[in-house]
Amino acid sequence: MKVILLKDVPKLGRKDDVKDVPQGHALNFLIPRKLVIAATPGALQQIEKRKKEQQTHKEIANELIKETFASIHGKIVVLGEKANEQGHLFSKVTIDHIVLATRQSTAVTLDASWITIDEPIKTTGEHGITLKHGDHKASFTLEVKAL
Repeated sequence: MKVILLKDVPKLGRKDDVKDVPQGHALNFLIPRKLVIAATPGALQQIEKRKKEQQTHKEIANELIKETFASIHGKIVVLGEKANEQGHLFSKVTIDHIVLATRQSTAVTLDASWITIDEPIKTTGEHGITLKHGDHKASFTLEVKAL
C-alpha cells in the first residue's frame, strides 16, 4: 500500500515521503497513529504543491541571507560596554549584544545562530566576527569601546 508520511518515522522515512508499506502495517499501526495517509492522487498533488512552495521559500530565504551577508561584510560595528582602566570588560560580550549592536549601527538584523566567535570577548578593541549559514559566509569587525 502506498502511503505519504505525515511525520518522520524511524526506519521508514521522512515527512512527505511516499513509501510502499505492507497493507496490514499501514492499516493497523501507521494510519491509526496518524503517521501516514493513503497516497491518493489528490494527496500526491497536494504534497507536490507543498514541496514546490517549500522550495520557493527556501530559495527566497537563501537570497535574503546572501544579501544580508553582503551588506554587513567588511563593516565595522561599534559597541559600548563598561570596562576598567586596563580595558577589561566587567561582563563578556554575548551574541545577543552583537545582534543588537549590529541592528542599531547598520540596520541589519542578524540571526544569533549565524554568529560564530572564536573566543569570548572580554576586552575592549577590535574583534573579528564571522557569520556562517549553509554555504554563505561573511565577516565584520566588532569594535568594543569603554563607556
